[in-house]
Amino acid sequence: MEEHGEVCIQEEVGRLWEQGLSEDEIAGRMGLDAGYVSSVVGMLAPDMVGED
Repeated sequence: MEEHGEVCIQEEVGRLWEQGLSEDEIAGRMGLDAGYVSSVVGMLAPDMVGED
């Protein structure tokens, strides 16, 4: 069950990233660690990490 929850969080991070929010904005909005958000974005768009 935990795995399913993490997938949902990753999907939401991806949606927000695609909407143009920065990693820091996503972390703040979702209450997540910025490093975690960065790692998720890195999996989704490895060429774009750290360009916010």
